Amino acid sequence: MLEHLILGFRYECTANLPINVDCGACGDTRVPSLAYDLTETPMLFHCIPILDSNRSTFVKCGNCGAKLMSTLSCEDLRNCHESDLRHFVSFRDSFIVKCLAIISLLICIFPFLGTAFAAVTWFFARKSPNWVRTAAVIAFVISLFPLCIALVGVALNEFK
Repeated sequence: MLEHLILGFRYECTANLPINVDCGACGDTRVPSLAYDLTETPMLFHCIPILDSNRSTFVKCGNCGAKLMSTLSCEDLRNCHESDLRHFVSFRDSFIVKCLAIISLLICIFPFLGTAFAAVTWFFARKSPNWVRTAAVIAFVISLFPLCIALVGVALNEFK
């Protein structure tokens, strides 16, 4: 709690730029989207900048709402030809969602915990077009077998 009072972040969203991109999450082409630069500055006591700012460029898909990463800034995206944008704009899963997918595959054999964890992972990976969503679905399907066996065992134990 004290660290939230001492260290904070200032976020600035700039350069909203309408562009057409090929979305890596939903797979649609030439989707009207919005590109923006997000600058994150670590602040001491929420008022004194302590490190250099980190600037990232994101593109929000107008069709599915997925947040795509861009290796170019908004100014560079504006000057880039529409056919070249797919080389610079891509969908990236967060590190946490990737870890959730791996953990859900490891614990999917536990009846209730594995099913719940795999369902949560599937929810967070639902927009992912790559191995993360596939791993979440596989973990969820595998976790249903131990869950069904446990539920049948409990039901048979109750009817004795």
